[in-house]
Amino acid sequence: VGMDVVRTSRPPSRLEGGGFMIKDILAAFSMKELDPFLLWHELPKKEHQRGSFPGGPMHPHRGFMECPYTKLMTSSDGRSMSTLTKNRVKAGGVEHKLSPEPGTFELGKVGVGMEHEMLIDESWSGSLHAFQLWVNLPNANKFDAPYFQNAAPSALPSVTLDGGATAKLGGQSGGPQRCY
Repeated sequence: VGMDVVRTSRPPSRLEGGGFMIKDILAAFSMKELDPFLLWHELPKKEHQRGSFPGGPMHPHRGFMECPYTKLMTSSDGRSMSTLTKNRVKAGGVEHKLSPEPGTFELGKVGVGMEHEMLIDESWSGSLHAFQLWVNLPNANKFDAPYFQNAAPSALPSVTLDGGATAKLGGQSGGPQRCY
């Protein structure tokens, strides 16, 4: 089943979080066209010099599903990213510490609210490439308790479509079911 391309655009770049560059992939579309999607950001693949990536300091969210995907995260000197990152989520009175690795997908139902941060040690240099999609929750679920689940790359089913393989982040289509 094919899909028609409605229009194409070049996503604008802008500073986000603590001052890092993102591409706002859905900026050219109206909220009416996107519903239920709120935003889709790409943190473009880039080699960062020591101390140049500010990260995202602690900040709040409420009323949507957040779906970040870490495509690439390496350290120039070979150190483990789990020792160089400080990723925390505070939700429902509980604090979760996260250690993203390349291929990690997180599904977060923000609902009534949460706070989170992603900070990287100032001594880090390396490559980073990530995406973040936000999906609006129905009004009836805006105050639901928060829920988070991280999926390591090994937990994401792989599906072959038209000769290429892809990791299935969610939903059902041609093969293994989603990881959550």
